[in-house]
Amino acid sequence: MSFSSLFLEELGLEQKDLAAAAEVTDSYISQLLSRKKLPPAPDRTDIYQKMAKVLKLPSDRLAKLAELQRREELKRDLAGPPAPMFGEIRELILRKCVADKEKQVREIFEKQPFGELERLVTQKLLDVIKNVAKEELNSENWLHLVARLAGRSYEQTRVTLLEFLDTDVFSLSPENCVSFLDPLIESWDVDLTTFAMEIVLNRRIASGDPRRFEFVETGPLQPEVEPGFTEFIKDSSLSGSATKEEIELLKKLRFNGKRPTRLYYYRELQSLRDPLHFRAEKSRAPAAPGCFELKMKIKKPKTNGALASFNAQAFLDTAGVARKVMDYRRGESIYSQGEAAETVMYIQKGGVKLSVVNGSGKEAVVAMFGPCDFFGEGCMAGQTVRMGTTSAVTPTTLLVIQKNELLRVLHAEHELSDHFIAYMLAHNIRVEEDLIDQLFNSSEKRLARTLLLLARYGKQDQPVRILPRVSQETLASMVGTTRSRVNFFMNKFRKLGFIEYNGKIKVNKSLLTVVLHE
Repeated sequence: MSFSSLFLEELGLEQKDLAAAAEVTDSYISQLLSRKKLPPAPDRTDIYQKMAKVLKLPSDRLAKLAELQRREELKRDLAGPPAPMFGEIRELILRKCVADKEKQVREIFEKQPFGELERLVTQKLLDVIKNVAKEELNSENWLHLVARLAGRSYEQTRVTLLEFLDTDVFSLSPENCVSFLDPLIESWDVDLTTFAMEIVLNRRIASGDPRRFEFVETGPLQPEVEPGFTEFIKDSSLSGSATKEEIELLKKLRFNGKRPTRLYYYRELQSLRDPLHFRAEKSRAPAAPGCFELKMKIKKPKTNGALASFNAQAFLDTAGVARKVMDYRRGESIYSQGEAAETVMYIQKGGVKLSVVNGSGKEAVVAMFGPCDFFGEGCMAGQTVRMGTTSAVTPTTLLVIQKNELLRVLHAEHELSDHFIAYMLAHNIRVEEDLIDQLFNSSEKRLARTLLLLARYGKQDQPVRILPRVSQETLASMVGTTRSRVNFFMNKFRKLGFIEYNGKIKVNKSLLTVVLHE
């Protein structure tokens, strides 16, 4: 009797008790305990935590032991030569090939058993299926659907998935193919001249367009330094706040037949500084020798940069700009849709909501503004009437500037015009991102992004964290969903510690994980 069996007997447990706790089959547990199967990677499964709870062990003890065993087994596997592919795997792969290529590809496979083409096709199919499986790893509905299509139980499918994620092209088993390759892959095609591949997935269990892979021939070398980049560097109002790392990255950008302008590089610089554009950092192996590796740090801009140090409030106070200071109570209207557009507003303190009403009376909140933001600038581009309605969401103080006066100052004062142009570019980028967010993201992710933007995450100043009083109806209008959905997700965020919601909303930095999670 093995030590593991004695240990279980001493605790009054059986292998089936571990299998039930981990939601896998009895035979799988038996093979793990007898070392006939490689234990799954701890970062891909929760079975170790579940079994540790039953065995009354520390939650990470089994995971550490499994990692040690995996390293030993992998060292032994790498020491030996690769085994040839099973015949049934080749038949399944060929059966998925498009009909007009199957005969020709079969001849190549049989002429060169496990040759370059067979390894290339198998590896690409394996990569695509693994990516889908990783995305759906924790989805019980998806696993039940795959199990039904493969004719297996949920527990068997869960076991097979854990093994499949650890396999490679040299150790692919028929069971892996029947469980995942067969139900997930609809068809594949390969261009035998260029070796470009197209893989079509089964739309019932894998969303998205067909995956395409190809080898691309690179064109002639690009100029050492783009003319637009040189202009960007010379213009301190655009590049004055850029760090050495940011400049090096922008310099390495290459373009196929297009010549970017200095404003393009300025927009790229702003995108680099926006944390919403980057995934959370994960541990990874160091870059290979000769590869360029960027380590981006989001930090405050230098104080000597022209735009970073520019204080619009101080400039408006000292440049002799004719303006009025207006105070508004919470909920008070600033201007209404359809009124004459003759002024631009600058927010000294507080917050402003911009909404639009359609012909049937339905209102939608399209933007929220905070301190140091301009709004109402449409009159500068020829709008004669207001396209929306604005109102204060908290006690608010505004500088109200006549259109003609602001035009005069922008022509005369280049510092202010540079700042105003930079603000409008950033505003345009924000509008584009809002549209993409609305088209492609879930309502949960859209709500998280809206809360982060209201808290001014991604701005160069410090986030405010505690939001101005904003109702769930307003949030629902901004996100494009119902109040009940907003209420559901707000409660979920609160339970997970992403926000603190008790009358006022306090946004924690951990809410970024909802936006960054793929």
